[in-house]
Amino acid sequence: MKTFTTSFAAIIFALFILTSCGAEEKDTDTKESAQDIDVTKLEEPCDFADAALKVEMAMNALQGELKDGEGPTPEQEKRANALMKKQTEIIETMEKKNQSRMIELQDCPSMKKLENL
Repeated sequence: MKTFTTSFAAIIFALFILTSCGAEEKDTDTKESAQDIDVTKLEEPCDFADAALKVEMAMNALQGELKDGEGPTPEQEKRANALMKKQTEIIETMEKKNQSRMIELQDCPSMKKLENL
């Protein structure tokens, strides 16, 4: 079961990274709310999927701010690092709280949106 959990968490993390590289969708409301997610209050598998979607949309918005041929500004790097830290928090908390319910993530609407990004 531990290898399944670890593999599943790795897949979700890879999904975050891969989808954040190509999307240009902007959502400025999500940018602020992603940082404010309190992972200790997430309980249900779909709560984790919702949180992951908010973080992913914030990453996409940040990616859309980058200008062609230029690197990120120090402010953008700081925000990206904070979002990556939040992603890690979500995954680690999900593993601790919902090990036996991880398969339920597949049925969450937010997870389906994440896959389509």
